[in-house]
Amino acid sequence: MVPSPAVQPGLPYWRVSRVGLVLGGGGAVGHGFHNGLLAAMQATIGFDARSATIIVGTSSGATIAGLVRAGLTGSDLAGRACGEAASARLQRIDARRARPAHTPPARSGAFRLRLIVPASPRGAWAASRTSGGARLGTMIGALLPEGAVPTVSTAGPLHNLFPRGWPSAALWIPAVGIDDGERVIFGRRGAPVTDVATAVAASCALPGWFAPVVVDDRRYIDGAMWSATNADVLASEALDVVSISAPLSGSSSVLHRWQRRRLRDEARQLRAAGTTVIAVEPTPADAAAMGIDIMNKKRRAAVTRHVRSAMVERLQRGDLAELGELVAGR
Repeated sequence: MVPSPAVQPGLPYWRVSRVGLVLGGGGAVGHGFHNGLLAAMQATIGFDARSATIIVGTSSGATIAGLVRAGLTGSDLAGRACGEAASARLQRIDARRARPAHTPPARSGAFRLRLIVPASPRGAWAASRTSGGARLGTMIGALLPEGAVPTVSTAGPLHNLFPRGWPSAALWIPAVGIDDGERVIFGRRGAPVTDVATAVAASCALPGWFAPVVVDDRRYIDGAMWSATNADVLASEALDVVSISAPLSGSSSVLHRWQRRRLRDEARQLRAAGTTVIAVEPTPADAAAMGIDIMNKKRRAAVTRHVRSAMVERLQRGDLAELGELVAGR
């Protein structure tokens, strides 16, 4: 890895002045991947995710990003996922969290009817007329049926954590307008104004499963339909280092190969801006622990434990390259 001009040779990247942290999509098991990685980095190299200059969170990564900006550390996240004793800080923050209401499952008959109705033919047409790697995902998102499950289960607990609406430290949450195929970065200057919980709900609104989220009369779906990581939004931010946690880049499935290509393109844009990029992707052992069902909440604790242990071992050896792929070297 060749350091960017802003990074002094030999200086640990987590101690430079401007660090971007990107937390990609990955469903419930993606939560576990982020939890384990952030906990290992905190315990081994002293990186506190809360210190990042900018955090970009997409889909399930948006939930983790919101919790970090609410004050949770990597060890807090991992400990809670694994049922370990909570720190006093975690207890204080959890006491403020709203509890999501029970959401009844959609009736099977209604679900079958929605299967034949695309959520937004207009959005699919708009996406088809654009170019670039995001076109396929946005087209698929518009052609899938509108989901029936509210995203309260993913974003509801965040409501009480931000009484002022948005944290003072930079938190960017990508989502996609289903009717025009355009990406919006909630929390960035110029984006529609909303609260963190609503932005996270929009970024988590997986087409065909979760209902789109409306902000200012515009419907939004999962930001991962544009990119699982959306790291390219940091290219103009003059950051020293961008560290990317990419749970969806670990297997050989068509979806994961597409997301890896998107990640490579985004990393090139960041490097062209003089930023050092470290992408942390699941190893084959990590991918095996995560399984093929990314929405399986029962795997979250096991994935957290596996990734935390594996990352600590690699970091203790001092071999950052083994965290995943150093995209700067490709």
